[in-house]
Amino acid sequence: MASTDKIDDIEILYGKDLVRFFRELKKNKTVIRMNLLGHKYERLTMVIDVLHKSLPYHFLIDYPKGFKRAVRNATSWKMRFEFKGKDRLIYRFRTYGGYMSGRDIWVPFPRHIERVQRRRYFRLEAPLGARMVISKYAHKQEFTLLNISEGGALVGSGKGSSRQPIFQKGDFLRYMTLFFQSEGQQFSIPIGKAMVRRLDKDPLTYQYQYALQFMDLGQDERNDLKELIYLFQRDFLKKRQKVEG
Repeated sequence: MASTDKIDDIEILYGKDLVRFFRELKKNKTVIRMNLLGHKYERLTMVIDVLHKSLPYHFLIDYPKGFKRAVRNATSWKMRFEFKGKDRLIYRFRTYGGYMSGRDIWVPFPRHIERVQRRRYFRLEAPLGARMVISKYAHKQEFTLLNISEGGALVGSGKGSSRQPIFQKGDFLRYMTLFFQSEGQQFSIPIGKAMVRRLDKDPLTYQYQYALQFMDLGQDERNDLKELIYLFQRDFLKKRQKVEG
């Protein structure tokens, strides 16, 4: 479908064949979830046309309810798209910019599209306030926990931190602790050892994010982590039902 690079459990699609990719989305009438970043706006849409006669290429999306109002005060659109392909894998990409003509919404092609490979463990977006403390050279550094599974975590450096990477791919980390809060209680889970599988720079904050694979997690700690993940998943589903209900 497009040229690819493989980064651990994410495959990067890019190149001129992205035109064919978006044509297939149009042909298959694939339902896509769209988030307008920086705004509380999320809708479902579809690709209904592709503009590729001259650069920059754009695709046209079906007008989602309330979009014009949502972007009324936005100087530049920052959008995140995600959908499930015919291969049952998750695809996602971000775009910046775009324009409206009447009710037509033209969105520029992304630089690349991520295809998320199947995971061994269920991964959950971390609850608000979750963090990880990592010891390095006898100093403790705190990171925001972005998502979590039994097998690993994605952490991000906080505001004001160095824009240079703190860790490199392949680094082994020791003596970490996960901290969670739920219903006024604080939970902590020690991690003996982890490896940095991937590092990326967030295009919005320019801060580095680190994908960690747990290498040394005791059975008791693993069971505690599994129970917390299920707890947070149930809480998330309950809150979503209230919002949608």
